[in-house]
Amino acid sequence: MTAVEVRCPSCGQANAPGAHFCSNCGAPLAEAAPRHEERKLVSVLFVDLVDSTSRADKADPEDVREVLQAYHREAKQCIEQYGGVVEKFIGDAVMAVFGAPIAHGDDAERAVRAGLRVLAAIEGLELAARAAVNTGEAIVSVDQARAGEALATGDVVNTAARLQNAAPPGRVIVGDETYRATRHAVRYEELDAVDAKGKADAVAAWLAVEAATAPADRPLGTAPLVGRDRELELLRSVWSRATDEKRPHLVTLVGPPGIGKSRLCREIASLVDNGGGRILRGRCLPYEERLGYQAFSRIVHDLSGILESDSPAAARPKLEARVRELLPEDEAAETLRHLLLLLGLAPDDEVPTGALLMFAARRFVECAALAQPTVFVFEDVHWADASELALLTYLARHTRDAPALLVATARPELLDVEPTWGTGLGAQTTLPLEPLGEDDARTLAEQLVVGVDPARLVDVAGGNPLFLEELAASVAERGDEELPVTVREAIAARIDALPSVARDALLSAAVIGKTFWRGILETVGSIGDVDEALSVLEARDFVRRDSSSQVAGDAQYTFKHMLIREVAYATVPRALRRERHAAVAEYIEERLVGEALAAILAYHWREAGEPRRAIPYLLAAADAARRSWASSAVIELYTRALELAEDDELRRQIRVERGRALVELDEYEAAAEELSGVVPELEGAQKLDALLGLGLAYVWSERDAETIATAEAAIALAQELHDDAGLAAAVANKSEGLAMRGAEGDLREALELGERALQQWVPGARPFELTHLLHLHSDTLAWAGDYERAIELSQRTRELANDVHSPDALLRAGGLEALALAGLGRHEVAISMWDELLRLADELGHTKRVVLNYSTLAYREVHDLETARQRTEEALELSATMQFGMPRQFAGADIVLTDLLAGDIGRAQAVWPERWEAAEHATAWTTWLIAGRLMSARAEIALEAETPEEAAEFANRAVELARRTRRAKYEARSLSTLGEALARLGRADDALAALRSAVQIADRIVSPYGRWNARAALGRVAYGLGRDDDAAAAYSEAGEIVDAFAAGLAPERAATLVTSPVVQEIRSA
Repeated sequence: MTAVEVRCPSCGQANAPGAHFCSNCGAPLAEAAPRHEERKLVSVLFVDLVDSTSRADKADPEDVREVLQAYHREAKQCIEQYGGVVEKFIGDAVMAVFGAPIAHGDDAERAVRAGLRVLAAIEGLELAARAAVNTGEAIVSVDQARAGEALATGDVVNTAARLQNAAPPGRVIVGDETYRATRHAVRYEELDAVDAKGKADAVAAWLAVEAATAPADRPLGTAPLVGRDRELELLRSVWSRATDEKRPHLVTLVGPPGIGKSRLCREIASLVDNGGGRILRGRCLPYEERLGYQAFSRIVHDLSGILESDSPAAARPKLEARVRELLPEDEAAETLRHLLLLLGLAPDDEVPTGALLMFAARRFVECAALAQPTVFVFEDVHWADASELALLTYLARHTRDAPALLVATARPELLDVEPTWGTGLGAQTTLPLEPLGEDDARTLAEQLVVGVDPARLVDVAGGNPLFLEELAASVAERGDEELPVTVREAIAARIDALPSVARDALLSAAVIGKTFWRGILETVGSIGDVDEALSVLEARDFVRRDSSSQVAGDAQYTFKHMLIREVAYATVPRALRRERHAAVAEYIEERLVGEALAAILAYHWREAGEPRRAIPYLLAAADAARRSWASSAVIELYTRALELAEDDELRRQIRVERGRALVELDEYEAAAEELSGVVPELEGAQKLDALLGLGLAYVWSERDAETIATAEAAIALAQELHDDAGLAAAVANKSEGLAMRGAEGDLREALELGERALQQWVPGARPFELTHLLHLHSDTLAWAGDYERAIELSQRTRELANDVHSPDALLRAGGLEALALAGLGRHEVAISMWDELLRLADELGHTKRVVLNYSTLAYREVHDLETARQRTEEALELSATMQFGMPRQFAGADIVLTDLLAGDIGRAQAVWPERWEAAEHATAWTTWLIAGRLMSARAEIALEAETPEEAAEFANRAVELARRTRRAKYEARSLSTLGEALARLGRADDALAALRSAVQIADRIVSPYGRWNARAALGRVAYGLGRDDDAAAAYSEAGEIVDAFAAGLAPERAATLVTSPVVQEIRSA
């Protein structure tokens, strides 16, 4: 059957393409439902005979047909035994698909085993073939697959065919994904990559040698068991009771593949071995030789020493010897006979009732346990036949007076076929294994892979240990987090094991999203009984119902973990996905409202292939994200909108919005690049918006010339547009540029323009630009010593920062307000504010460097130099990789100032050149603000460690720089240093004049610290010049200032202050 044939809905007859009526029964073909297609992870097996042409040469046609029929029959039998579907026979070639219509969880392994089995089987026909298996995604026509005629298309099929051509005769070759999925179960030999026709690159390939494990078996990892303490404690308790009281118990461990059932059994073995017991295991196989009592037979074989290779004739005496050893003499013969029948070792015998066989099994278990306490493990009983399940239930109910523990492991599918499993049994515990908690999962991830953040693995794996292991291996080998085939197979098998209605509901829910709602699912998915489907999905642990819902009046559900949704979503073909995404979007638009749904609508319209309908929602979602400080989401949403936009005008609009958003999110370099690139294409108000955003981006990337030029262009455009709000913002931007440059007269003009902009600001207009003006202008005022006005504007900034959703403005403004308070001597209030801001920065996930820099001043002034240095060093570390250099330069200067206060002149002298060189090569504020601080510090170093001439020279340069930039604080400090240097040079009058000027300036800026230091310097010099009255007056005034200041400090800080050498000098004068 081909892909385009039409199957009759009434009789199933295949009809030619284009037929309107069935050629067999006459039913109208128009009534046929659309073909059900899905994307599925499949493993494709190709087998082709070798030398078939030469063998058929001159052979009788009937002989050729008989050989081919025997070959096809053998191949089909082997393939179907392993759960594959023969798609087609093409002459000598066979193509089979594993994983469709139903995934089994190990389809790649099944395909390779089937390939090996086919090659071995046809040797008996005196034929040779080559085979290949390749694993990947394909489009599968599920309806035809269910009819036994799987139809898979995709590159995975073509690649399998190409690999088969390269396989040596009698061998199976596999592709990369197949190898990775099966290397734990199959032994391989390396093979050179295959140059496959139609492939740009050579295809990695391996030669399968032989099976290395039993079917569906998996070697256990070596990582320690984590997160199962409660389960182990329960098992210890049950085992202890079974052995101490001879009370057998059944424990059923239930959980999905990879959850840790086998790993827990290994821990049981360790527990049992240490207590003198033993453990016997038997597995139920999903394919190959499936006897009626697989697990029990394996247990008996192990205890009796029967090998897989033993013939019945060799096995019988071994079993007889063990039975006679274990059972009482009067029971041995009859029990042996019944066990031989149960194990299929006595084909010619029979018994009148199966109860006798069950009783023989019971007595064997009881006597084995009496001989030595024993755990009997029945693994994978979800694959067991009904007879084996009946036997296990019988043993659990009737085994008596023996130190025996029965342990069964099963996937949740067991409860589909046996919903009442364990009921009615007195000594039975069903133990569901839940996913690992986040902490335990993280612990396991850290043990599995080194050098990788475990958080991402934990999020993806959803607490499944096997998934964690496979993901860790994938990351270690490939360096990426692509979902391994083994994980996808396991999840796909769980999905395919669902009842059809529940499965359909799951696939539809996956399109809606990780979170979905009942009403939308019912409408979009066309589910018959949606409540029953959701009940099944919740019971099977695929989804959970949330306690509250974002949609009023509608129940909300969430996928238990993202892998389930990811695999389910990948199963839906793209065309159907688009239809369902569109249906979801239409449902939300028609029935639901709310800003929070914008991102959801944008997602669904985009995935529906409707970009024009998606873009408005993307922009709305981006705006909402801007207001909620979700920085990464903002840029992603604008970028998605830009990718979808085709109209040039719309693209320009989005670029402007994205650029301004980058400014708001402190991504200034990126914002400058975005906005400078789009400005030449703009006109009018849109251009003004872009210029104002660009100006701020230049400010915070420390480009003073570009800031001023952009501001002047914005001023001219705003005047042309008669835009008063835009004009005020542009004037503000020029003020900020001038303050940054700090050339002669710049600070005076910056202050004037800043005040003008505030006066002209249109109420309510451009709050974001106003926030920056208020903060930067308050900065300039604080540098000039106008602390009261700086506090006023900082408080306004903080109020507005919440409205514009700017954590940076909130922290900067708060930090500066506290700095101005410290300038007024209110250090306790300032320190409390800084501490609160540091806590806020942690809560917001925002950098603390600015607050740390601001706060060090107060700690230096109270002489808590240890805290000051610690905060400065932290600020240096946090700003080390920043493009914005101001915080780093600020902290570098603070290190020098702290060294000076600590009396470590040598260290300050050694560090200063590096800091000065960095300042000289910097831009913007650093060229004058930090340079002024460093020049003042250099004068103090020279005064202490060099000549008075050098000290006077540096002090004069510092005074000149401070006056040019209106830095009254450092003008006063440098004048004090100059006065002391001049006194040492014998210029007494000049020295006293400089020192008295320093006192006057310090009094004008109010700072107590500056005031007492200026007076202490005056007293020191006056005393040295013999002017004792002047010295006494200066020291007395300084002492009063210190005492008043100390009275406002916390006791511990006041105690620290008195250790300051200057304070001690003042108090001892």
